[in-house]
Amino acid sequence: NASNDTGENASYTGAMLKNSGITRIALVSSAAHLRRATGYFQDQGFDVLPAPTGFFTRSRTTFLDFLPSATSLNLSSEALSEWLGILVQQVVLGIRTALR
Repeated sequence: NASNDTGENASYTGAMLKNSGITRIALVSSAAHLRRATGYFQDQGFDVLPAPTGFFTRSRTTFLDFLPSATSLNLSSEALSEWLGILVQQVVLGIRTALR
């Protein structure tokens, strides 16, 4: 895998799939990351069926869920990373569109 990020992955994978005549894909990724990944593959011209996995769920809520924890900090960090990634993706795609 020569890609360093999701955009490069979509670009490299997209080239291989297009060479095989594939235009519709099922994209499997973590639920938190799928929105951004889908955008990159759509930008490559694919008809994408998102297939989320790895949901963060709990069977029930307890009092302890409202206290700070390392797990919650990690989940918040991942969510912030994805939202910032989506923002950067939209800015970059907007610039590309304006330059065309």
